[in-house]
Amino acid sequence: MLYNHVTRLEGNPICSKVKDMYCSNKKKHTTPTVLIAAIVPVVLVSFIVVMCILWKLCRKGSSGDQEDYATYEEETPLHIDIRRFTYAQLKLMTKDFQSIIGKGGFGIVYHGILENGDEVAVKVLMETSIAKSIDFLPEV
Repeated sequence: MLYNHVTRLEGNPICSKVKDMYCSNKKKHTTPTVLIAAIVPVVLVSFIVVMCILWKLCRKGSSGDQEDYATYEEETPLHIDIRRFTYAQLKLMTKDFQSIIGKGGFGIVYHGILENGDEVAVKVLMETSIAKSIDFLPEV
């Protein structure tokens, strides 16, 4: 009913503000729509950027390990196969520790031959160097 009265006042310049207040076909609730339209793309783009960064970091981490291993392989042309032996096996392969190759800070190095004919160096840790055994590990 109010709408009918307002439409009758359309041509009156004194009442023109009434028309703007009550007769507008546009909705006045545009602020939440504009706010949502601005926030959603920003959040979406931020999420995509974060995901791309995480993906690159994860990818770099895994390829970095492979690159380190490849560099290690290039720097060490010999393939090193670490195996464990009992004392009896060491005695047998070194022929009771007969052939001394050299002496190091951790013990004496003996020449030995495996069952398959491969020549090996066997380092026997001295009792005094057991406390330094952590430093010995990089030499293996």
